[in-house]
Amino acid sequence: MKNIINLFLLLIALCLIQGCDNSASESFQGYIEGDFTYITADTPGKLTEIPVKRGEPVAVGAVLFRLDNEDQQLVYQQVAQELAAAIAEKNDLQAGLRPEEINILRAQLKQAQIAASLAKSKWQREKSLADKGALPFFSLKVTHNDYLQKQAIVDESQSRLQFNLLPAREQALAAKNAKIAALEAQLAQVKSTLNKRQGLSPIAGQVHDIYFTRGENVDTSHPIISLLVPHNIKVRFYIPQKLLHDFKPGNEILVSCDGCKKAVPVKIDYISTTAEFTPPVIYSQKRREKMLFLVEARPAPDQAFTLHPGQPVKVSKI
Repeated sequence: MKNIINLFLLLIALCLIQGCDNSASESFQGYIEGDFTYITADTPGKLTEIPVKRGEPVAVGAVLFRLDNEDQQLVYQQVAQELAAAIAEKNDLQAGLRPEEINILRAQLKQAQIAASLAKSKWQREKSLADKGALPFFSLKVTHNDYLQKQAIVDESQSRLQFNLLPAREQALAAKNAKIAALEAQLAQVKSTLNKRQGLSPIAGQVHDIYFTRGENVDTSHPIISLLVPHNIKVRFYIPQKLLHDFKPGNEILVSCDGCKKAVPVKIDYISTTAEFTPPVIYSQKRREKMLFLVEARPAPDQAFTLHPGQPVKVSKI
């Protein structure tokens, strides 16, 4: 009986020396971890809408939440109206008067020319009579002044017509262009502020959690939503030093879990360069066999969401 017990203890010792554990069978216990992307608001405000739900897939640029934006909308509309008015004024300056207005000025000039021509004819007739002594000099002076007045109206009408046929002065256009540029810059700034009143997804992934509800006030330091993307899901497990040569970055391994229909292939992308020591109650007594190395591997994007952060898994070589 004693010999049997000694043989049994010897077998146990041999097993410990050779590592009768997960390492010998090249099967290891691990767990799934996710690196989450936390989305915060760019500006503080009140949450008015959260159009997504936990577990819902989202595309790049999808709206995750909206903040109240009534004040920003009013400012945007006001600046947009001012810009439209400035552009219209510049177009008027460049185009001059409309054809209908030019025709009115031309008609006024023609009317003034006719009146001046009649006044000139009258003045010339009365001058001829005054030279013969048939008309007092005072009457001739009145007629001459009337002609000069009507001729001045002709000159004024001609100048007005010519002025309105010319394009706007360079100084006026430069001032108007400067005003338009300032309004465009102001409008872009207001639009940027308005866009910051909503949160857009920077990546394609899945909504992991939502930390606020509608009507709550949020600031810029606390995340509103967290996202999980496929390439941020990974399996972590540890291997002993003696098996380091069997695991290399780029190698494929299999991950299985309770409830998984089939094992999921994952690719190793990281092996720790420094060892970690584990409790001696679990591993062998030799110090070097207590040294474990962290390994991380990632599934293909189309299979990533079959694994869940925190989930215990079994890792084995292919």
